[in-house]
Amino acid sequence: MLKIRLARHGAKNRPFYRVVLAEASAPRDGSFIEQLGNYNPLLSKEHKDRVRLNVERILYWISKGAQPTDRISHMLHVDAKIDYTSAKYKQYDKLRVEKDSTTTEKI
Repeated sequence: MLKIRLARHGAKNRPFYRVVLAEASAPRDGSFIEQLGNYNPLLSKEHKDRVRLNVERILYWISKGAQPTDRISHMLHVDAKIDYTSAKYKQYDKLRVEKDSTTTEKI
């Protein structure tokens, strides 16, 4: 199974992450298939280069069955304005909708 996840680079106490497409069984910083973006947590949240994603390629790989991690899903939602949630969150949303539909107000 393919995963879209972060691979850590940089020096000690100076992290820098690459958004990569890798086999799920590969090590975190090991081999990857394609680099899809960058994430620099040391930059301010307003800085334009804090998160750089190749959204077109990410959506292509998601259409081919790749699963983004929770952090990547959050980045897609916040930075690229794409509402993609992982299967784990879809289960919770489904339960929440069912729970909301079963509760009725009596007036």
